[in-house]
Amino acid sequence: MNTGKRIAGVITVSVLIAILSAGSTAYASGVEAGRARGALSVGSIGISLRRAYAIRASDTFDSNRKVTVIVLTDSPIKEKPFPNKRQLMIKGHQGKMKGVMAEVGADGELNSLMLFNGKTTSQFSGSMPFSLEALSIDEKRVGGKLAAKPGQAKEKLDVVFSALMAETDRCMERFSVDEETWEKLPEGGGEPGRTFMKFDQAFRKGDVNAVKAGFCPALAKDITPDTFKKGLSMRAKNIKIIGGFLKGDKAMLTGEGISPLSEEKTEVSVWMSKTDSGWKVVAQRDR
Repeated sequence: MNTGKRIAGVITVSVLIAILSAGSTAYASGVEAGRARGALSVGSIGISLRRAYAIRASDTFDSNRKVTVIVLTDSPIKEKPFPNKRQLMIKGHQGKMKGVMAEVGADGELNSLMLFNGKTTSQFSGSMPFSLEALSIDEKRVGGKLAAKPGQAKEKLDVVFSALMAETDRCMERFSVDEETWEKLPEGGGEPGRTFMKFDQAFRKGDVNAVKAGFCPALAKDITPDTFKKGLSMRAKNIKIIGGFLKGDKAMLTGEGISPLSEEKTEVSVWMSKTDSGWKVVAQRDR
């Protein structure tokens, strides 16, 4: 894994105008929407970059801030909804995706960049040996050029792209809680708390279908009998929700339970999102 320090992408007045102006059409010249044209070389492995996607995601260091993630690959990603940032990272680490994943801040700054060659992962953040040029962003597309800086990168990268914005499962977006401004939930956690307790009961009863229905859809599709059994063995027992915080369609529940490992009291935190079909579990942490 390679790591550097932070550097801003190449930003000119025209780029800033493109970033700030909705409806900008200054996409990568000569590149069809949804396509990339260029190549990546990591070690002895060369990859032709042909496809381009973009998603909105939460900033790695502040989940209440939004970033744009650019994904350039050698082959199509056909999953619906489109994988979120975490799922894309897992695909890359597992060798199921070859290409580039770059995170761009609201100001057009290149925050981080990951390279996947099918066998290894190279990760860069901070002052990195790559440049992001001619960036153009609006609600539907992201265009520009990513390139390795001459003499600074071991990896070779030179690609222009016109990425289409893809829809991810917004239910499972991670978020942070501001305890001073979010509404405090009573003992039991109100509506999200009651929904979670039904979810927890389904887990205890071994009702896989009910558990899958209680998760965000993008999480539910990965549940198998094996993952269900493992998840049950690691969950706190005798969970009780003692409060939490709520803001709009997001809630974080606080509670307590008994650790399955130590048999001692443990803290429980649950993140939930409200969808058209009700509250869904995003994540649970026992500690």
